[in-house]
Amino acid sequence: MIRGIVRCGSTPVPFARVVVVTGPGPMPEIAILSGPDGSFTVGTPYPGRYLLAVHADEHRPARIDVTLAEVSSVADVVAVLEPLPT
Repeated sequence: MIRGIVRCGSTPVPFARVVVVTGPGPMPEIAILSGPDGSFTVGTPYPGRYLLAVHADEHRPARIDVTLAEVSSVADVVAVLEPLPT
C-alpha cells in the first residue's frame, strides 16, 4: 500500500488526482482523489516499483517513484506540487 499526502508548500491540496503510471503488474486506469486533507491511499497488489503522477488544478504535476519490497509493505510519501505562475 502507498499512503501519501499532496501538499503545496505546507498546505494540503484537496481533491488532487493520483494515477499509477506504471507498476510491476496490471493496474486499473483510474485516478484516486486525495481527501480534503490532501491524503490518499493506493492499493498495491504486487511488490515492486510504482510510478505515480499527481495532478491538481492550478498546480504543476508531480511524479513519485516508490518501490515496495513485499505486497504487505506500506510506503508513506509526500507529493509536493508547485503553483502555476499567474
